[in-house]
Amino acid sequence: MTTRGTQEPVSVGIDVSKKFLDIDCYPHPQPWRVPNSPEGHQQLVEKLRALAAQKIVLEGTGGYEFDVFLALTIAKLPVFRVNPRQVRELRQLIHASPEWQQREAILITVPGVGDKTAYVLIAELPELGSLSRRKIAALVGVASFSNDSGLFKGQRTIRGGRGSVRRMLYMATLVASRHNPVIKAHYQTLLAEGKKKNVALIACLRKLLTILNAMIRKQQTWKTATEAA
Repeated sequence: MTTRGTQEPVSVGIDVSKKFLDIDCYPHPQPWRVPNSPEGHQQLVEKLRALAAQKIVLEGTGGYEFDVFLALTIAKLPVFRVNPRQVRELRQLIHASPEWQQREAILITVPGVGDKTAYVLIAELPELGSLSRRKIAALVGVASFSNDSGLFKGQRTIRGGRGSVRRMLYMATLVASRHNPVIKAHYQTLLAEGKKKNVALIACLRKLLTILNAMIRKQQTWKTATEAA
């Protein structure tokens, strides 16, 4: 079990129904279930505290999520509620535009990039495909900068950029580090070189963003892009 002393970031997705909460937690491979009740909420809080969860996402489902969202908030855990209506309104807008439909069709061919990631990239990163890899990385806030001050002198950090895009890409990178052969291989290479897991994941995020940027620029699907590489 991951504890607060480890470097691995723990991200959690919660599927909410009337009776149960189904929890999927990266990097732990086994999902689990608790009742959607005060007792179940307390179990969830205790386990997520023990895991030192850094990101917890649940989707609004007709009000069934309210009590667990409140319990996690009171426990001062980093929980975010996704509004499915906004995801639907955005989906309708994208499907009304042939250009945006084409972008979505390209993006979702990448292992690790789902429709919600594609929607955020289309809506909040329209520059994708029109900038250099360095400029797009800086725009998202994952460009690496030297830090020459204080205790962090000599280290490289990321800063600024579009937080909502960066957060969504981080979640996509977590999935890609397991299921995307290119990103997975890059991640494992960085770990073998002694990089910390979070540092390796950010580097993989930059690589994924670079690939997406090139695919949109060249209008290539994942298969075409990887075959040409």
